[in-house]
This record gives sequence, structure tokens and C-alpha cells, in this order.
Amino acid sequence: MKTSTYVVAQPRTPRPLTDPIVPPPIAPHTVPPVTDPHLPSFLLTLAVSPDQPQIGDTATITLTVQNYAPNPAVQPVVTLSVPAGTTPVADPALVSPTDGWRWTPATMSGGSTISVTAQIQIPAALPGDAMLVHAAATAQGLALSVEVDGGVVMAASSAGSGAPSSQRRVHLAAPILLAPPPPPPAVPFIPGQPAKLHTPDGRVTVSLPAGATTQPLSLRASRTP
Repeated sequence: MKTSTYVVAQPRTPRPLTDPIVPPPIAPHTVPPVTDPHLPSFLLTLAVSPDQPQIGDTATITLTVQNYAPNPAVQPVVTLSVPAGTTPVADPALVSPTDGWRWTPATMSGGSTISVTAQIQIPAALPGDAMLVHAAATAQGLALSVEVDGGVVMAASSAGSGAPSSQRRVHLAAPILLAPPPPPPAVPFIPGQPAKLHTPDGRVTVSLPAGATTQPLSLRASRTP
């Protein structure tokens, strides 16, 4: 006689699924209120005359510095490099032929503008047949200086004059303008009212509480290279 054995399994009650990884709660973080450091904002512009210099010319470099912030620039310092291949004309602001010029004007009030000039002589063809100029400005409280580059291309009659006529290059006699773009529009801050400042690309937003300061402000977003 054949015998069969059967095993009956008891049904299991399904267990609820839970996430084994539970993130910790986010602790609140208090950010100190934003205060206005009352710093200046510089805009630098370079100009060279003549704008088509030739070998043997004496060129004049004019640097204009504008403080477009409402805050004064205390102890401003303005510097200008000597273009490669040129000889600086001596004047009181000239530090040395390698270090260039340095000016220390008086405090610049908000919205004020100053201009300084320097002269250089062109004894021979310049590297790349172009005159390149670098300038910078800073003041008390600024972590980084504001800089600008510019220059001009040598006149066609002087460009490449040191090479055989068959190898001389002809350049368009046009100035190289590398002035920075105009500042972004200002956002007004009125005491007692919150304000938001956005970067031009919209990626960063800074919120100022209503009690950030007791003085009305003009806010601008800027980017340091």
C-alpha cells in the first residue's frame, strides 16, 4: 500500500516595506544679516593717442577711473604698465621702466571721475605689431583690484618694418577696445522693506532683510574674474 505525505505551509503576513536609510533631520541654520560695507566700485577706460602709432612716435596713454558707487574710494591707488617694446617718458608718477606708473590721488567721492596720462616712445617695431596696455585700480577695503587691458595696432607703414617686404604683414589700423561692459542696473534698498539682488545670469539670489541697514542703498551684482 502506497502512502503520501503532504506538508501544509502556514500563510505569512506580508511585512510593510520601509526605507532602511532614513536621512537625519536638517538642523536650522541662522545666517547673519547682510551689512553694507560701503565700498567703492571702479570702472576703468583706456585710450591711446595717436590710435595708429608709428615707429618714432611719442604716444599718450590716458586712463580714466570712475567710481560709480555712492561710497567714497579711500586711499585709491592707480597703476599703469609700460607696453612691451616702448620707452616710458619720465614723469613724477613713473616708478621705473619695468614697474610702470603709480598714482595715489585723494579720496574719490561717490560718482566722481579722475583721469591720468602717461607718455611712451616707440623706438622700433613692437611685438606683434601692437601696443598692449594694462591698468588697475584699488582702494581701501577692496579685496581685489579692478583691472583693464587695451591697446592699439601699429600703423601699416610701421607694421613688420623689420622684416623683408615680401614678409611684411598689413594690419587694419583700428584700436583694440577691451573696456569692461557697463555695470548692471542697480536695485534700490529702502530701510524697512526687504529686497532681492539677482546676478545677471539669474543663478544667484541674495535676500536682504528689511532691517539690514538703516540707510537707503543702491545694490549691484558683479562678478570678479
